[in-house]
Amino acid sequence: RPFVWRGSEMMGVSAQNTKINVAIAIWDWPTYFNPELKLKGIKLNISKWQRPPQNSSPWESKAAGLYMICTLSKHQAEKDGYTDSLMLDHEGNIAEATSANIFFKDKNNELHTPIPDSFLDGITRKTVIDLAKSKNIKINERKISPKELSNFKGCFITGTAAEITPVGNILDNHDRWKHLSNQHGSLVLNYVGRVHQNLGRKFNGYTPQELLKIEKTFLEACGFKTPLCHYNKKPLNSRSKDTLFKGLSAVIDT
Repeated sequence: RPFVWRGSEMMGVSAQNTKINVAIAIWDWPTYFNPELKLKGIKLNISKWQRPPQNSSPWESKAAGLYMICTLSKHQAEKDGYTDSLMLDHEGNIAEATSANIFFKDKNNELHTPIPDSFLDGITRKTVIDLAKSKNIKINERKISPKELSNFKGCFITGTAAEITPVGNILDNHDRWKHLSNQHGSLVLNYVGRVHQNLGRKFNGYTPQELLKIEKTFLEACGFKTPLCHYNKKPLNSRSKDTLFKGLSAVIDT
């Protein structure tokens, strides 16, 4: 993560004579959401804080100050037993989660996502839209009212940390949102393939047993009930690990 900030040469609202500092932080970051929650689908509430209008902040920038209401929203959501919070824009339409963009699936397997006019148009969001179009999945970028939530058949959020995470329900009203369809599950696989072309590097920190669980999760997301590749119960060595990388690559290619 790159960080850019002004120095402490002067204190006050004006910072004309301060130095510009730059740093790049690198650290191991486990899955953003609990893996068990990701299997079930995370729970969202609806925040009381709203995304400000375009003329009130530099909303296209990843500025620390713009995350203040996100932190307040997520803290309240966690306190109330939710995983994250759905934020509305200043007009009362759906905007995003606290640190991820959001997509909805309708009965025709089309995807709907808010127009990014008061929040970041994330890199992962753009990637998912690109992948969906390559699979002939129709994308509708539009204003979405909270009143439409009951009409949708599925939901997921996207982000660098969240990657592609299914949403189980919003305000405990949508328990049917537990699994992605075959089409949208395959988006997960293709996203992993696009972003992490070297699967060995992506999954290098996982044990073979964890890799088996990852493969099983991916395949279930795509609608397969059993793994495409079967492994015996003997201890898995590094060669077996390589086999798993190839297996995951094969699934992604498919």
